[in-house]
Amino acid sequence: MQEETFPSERIFCMVGSNRGDYNVAAGLSRTFAGNGSDGLVRIANASVWGINKRGKFSEPSATAYCYRAHSGRFGIVNSEEAYQNLVRFLFGDVRVDLWVDVQGVRVPQELERDDDAGKVDALYQFEVMASPRGKRWYLTRRVAEEDSVACRDHSALKKATPDAPDKIYLSTVFLANRYKVNPRIRTLRTQ
Repeated sequence: MQEETFPSERIFCMVGSNRGDYNVAAGLSRTFAGNGSDGLVRIANASVWGINKRGKFSEPSATAYCYRAHSGRFGIVNSEEAYQNLVRFLFGDVRVDLWVDVQGVRVPQELERDDDAGKVDALYQFEVMASPRGKRWYLTRRVAEEDSVACRDHSALKKATPDAPDKIYLSTVFLANRYKVNPRIRTLRTQ
C-alpha cells in the first residue's frame, strides 16, 4: 500500500546552478541566494519531495541539474538540456533514479583518534554527469566546480552502516528509444 499523499512521481524539476548569469536587479538576488544557487533559489531548496501521511519527506520528484541560471539569455528556459529533459520526461521509455548508498566512511590511521573524539570535520561531495552517447549536453550535471554537488558531512556519514546506509539522491535521468544514436542497438545507455 502506498502511503504518499503528495505523489512525487508525476513531477519533474529542472534545477540550474549558474548563479553568475542571473542579473535581475543588477545581481542583487544572486548576492542573497549565494553560492550553491542559480542566482535566485538555493539548489538544496529547488527540488520537490513527496510527503507521506506522517508529514515526512518520502521520495524525491524526478530532478535534473544543469549549469544554467534561473532565466536570462543562458537560462534554463532557453537551454538544450532543459528541452531534452522535458521531452524525455514526457515521452521517454525509461526513468533512472541515481542514488548513492554510503555504508560507512573511514579516516586515515593518523586521524582515527581524532575521529573517535568527534574532532574530524570533513565534507563529502558526490558528483554526477550523464549525457546521451555522442551529445555535448548533459541530462544531468552536478559537479563541485559549479556548486551543485550533493554534500554530506563526516558526522552524518559516520553513522551509516551496511544494514542502515545513508541514501543520497543524486538525480533522475529519462531515456527514450526514439532518440537512440544507433537504432540497431537494443539497449538505452548514457556515457
